[in-house]
Amino acid sequence: MKSRSFRPQSGFAALEAVLIIIIVGIIGFAGWFVLHAKHNADTSLKNADTAASQTTAPTSKKSATKSTAPSTGTDNASLSKDLNSISAAQNQESQDNTAANSGLNDQQQQISVPTN
Repeated sequence: MKSRSFRPQSGFAALEAVLIIIIVGIIGFAGWFVLHAKHNADTSLKNADTAASQTTAPTSKKSATKSTAPSTGTDNASLSKDLNSISAAQNQESQDNTAANSGLNDQQQQISVPTN
């Protein structure tokens, strides 16, 4: 009988090389996607911060309808007037919140089921 001798094979097969290329490509794409998303988020936050620092929006609907915009002067009288108008708006908002809370409490008492 003749015995066949096999030579040991070395190196990569074509399929193994393709799989390695695909895996490296997926990892590279995931890294690029994360960096791209972070760049977009940073850009949006920077734009929002810039826009927020350039405009001063009122904090509530009530103060938006009232004229509580600061005066153009910076003397003590105009600053005092601005402070008084802002305080009045805050007091009105506080009264509105109190009235709304009491109305909610009344509704909650009507809805609650009595226990025997």
